[in-house]
Amino acid sequence: MKNKVLKIVLAILILAVVAVAVVFGILKLTAKNPADSVTGLVECLKDGDFQGANVYVNGDNTEALGIDSETEDIEMIKLFFTNLNLNIVEVTKDKDQAIVKAEITNKDLNTIMQNYMKKALELAMSSINTSSTTEDMETQLQEYFKSQFTSTEIENVTTSVDIVLTKVDKEWKVVIDEALRDALLPGLSELSNLYSTTTV
Repeated sequence: MKNKVLKIVLAILILAVVAVAVVFGILKLTAKNPADSVTGLVECLKDGDFQGANVYVNGDNTEALGIDSETEDIEMIKLFFTNLNLNIVEVTKDKDQAIVKAEITNKDLNTIMQNYMKKALELAMSSINTSSTTEDMETQLQEYFKSQFTSTEIENVTTSVDIVLTKVDKEWKVVIDEALRDALLPGLSELSNLYSTTTV
């Protein structure tokens, strides 16, 4: 009799835990206030969950951030967001519009990309007098690229930004504009502008 009661109690406890987990998951994926939307977006990007990030964005974040989730280099792209850090300063709402003042920190991607291109040139030059294959160079470049995101020599950049949100079907959605892109990916737009200017 005691064993039967224990089994029933155990079954109830398991169901309760599952129910709490389900509710928590639903709450996590439904942003009822602007701050939750911004936090959810940053957490998903940091985890490399670009599909999950779509939940918090007004539109397709992969397009707004220039991310192609089908690309073969998706694992490399995820590295750009691994060091993201968010500090929400203030939230203001006006009917179906909101502004979240925040500070977003990430590695200086301009420096990382310039270091990467210098390394690629060095390897290309050194391969002239060695037996290194293209595959060897690609492997070395990938390892070097990954190391840049954990290097203490790469400075962190903190950007203050006003994040715009709009309410869609009672949920707050982040509008990814140029200011937010620059805050999430500091330095990339500068690098892009530099090379677009030099190639004209």
